[in-house]
Amino acid sequence: MGVPTVAYKQAHNPSPRVKASLQGLTSSVRYQTAWVDAFTFVNDVLGFRDGSPWIWPASPNMRATEASIEPVGNKIGGAASDASVPGNYYLKAFIDVQFSSAVSILPMPSVYPVATQFDPASPIDMSSFSVHYSAEMIKLPSSALQWSFYNADGTAQTISASIKDPGSGNDYYRCPTFTLNITMQNCLYVNYNNFANKIGFVNSSTMWGCGPETILFDGASTNRREMASGLPVLDVTLSYKWRAVGWNVAMASNGNLMRYARRQTDAAGSIIIAPGNTVYQAANIFPTTIIPNSQRWTSGV
Repeated sequence: MGVPTVAYKQAHNPSPRVKASLQGLTSSVRYQTAWVDAFTFVNDVLGFRDGSPWIWPASPNMRATEASIEPVGNKIGGAASDASVPGNYYLKAFIDVQFSSAVSILPMPSVYPVATQFDPASPIDMSSFSVHYSAEMIKLPSSALQWSFYNADGTAQTISASIKDPGSGNDYYRCPTFTLNITMQNCLYVNYNNFANKIGFVNSSTMWGCGPETILFDGASTNRREMASGLPVLDVTLSYKWRAVGWNVAMASNGNLMRYARRQTDAAGSIIIAPGNTVYQAANIFPTTIIPNSQRWTSGV
């Protein structure tokens, strides 16, 4: 069970400190061994020999997950060119072993604090998020603008006949947007078919309080790591972008925002008037549809 097979002792300085969080317990403990035994010690405690990492004697639910070696003490008569050879040049080695517990998965509460969920009304278990609010510049057609007959305070604004229209083709409308990244932790695998055909799609119904066709699924990325038990898992980050005016919308020549679709014509060349055929197709792009719970680690798996 990963017990060291070589002589060692725990160093007095620094003393081990345990850190606890919702991700579990972690601690770094320094040990001292002979330099000649350093790599054997590491192989033992990390379970490279029997597949079972060393259980920290101070806590039965924490196992060795990482180790770093620092050789110390010059051996009399040793050659510096042999410094990397176990038993040569150095006498001892300090080995810092990182112990970690399995990720702590708490039962899904009935109400999530706002800080842990983008939308507490639609919580996603074992997840985190980051969001960035900004604006997108939408170009205004030169024919879309005219001078207003009123000032901001409601008083009349005098427009001289010699003043040209404001439209120059270089004016823009700032459309509110946000970019949302949701990381779904502890995924056992990713099914490419679940999301490959949804990248670039927009929401088919209201999502996070945002209307249909205003949220775009922009892609996904993964980060592999191992739990304390040695189980490999993936943290999958799904990227979304919200556009206040919608994604199948553009500024018309009259200055109004209008929904557009791909041009469709019949055999005679006449335009077909029918719903659908939008540039951005709609689908269910909610995170748990793309990464269903059946693909994620849960306690007892």
